[in-house]
Amino acid sequence: MWNNPISIELAWLHFKERTHKLREEARIERALRQRHSGGSRRTRVLAYVFIRAKRPCEVIERVRRIKGVLRADTLQGSDEAIAVVEGRDLEGLEALVGRIRNLPGVVVARSKRTA
Repeated sequence: MWNNPISIELAWLHFKERTHKLREEARIERALRQRHSGGSRRTRVLAYVFIRAKRPCEVIERVRRIKGVLRADTLQGSDEAIAVVEGRDLEGLEALVGRIRNLPGVVVARSKRTA
């Protein structure tokens, strides 16, 4: 099985993807623990951002680079993506969502705050 170069490359890609997802999940977990443990004196505001884009895979790579984005994924079989974002306050959260809206390729970005 491992003698085939394609199998090796597919295994490597799977490993890289899984590692990336585990790192993202760990980062989200740390942020949520800090938020719930009172590790931050300032209140953090979390929101989901629902994004419709012309090329969601390209857009989501740009979204992931924005500071304050905890997680961002495309939704299979559609032109939509979703992101979990965190701001220090409502104004910071709105600024973050505004940055996402202004990215090239974004058609619509709607946000919903968590309770």
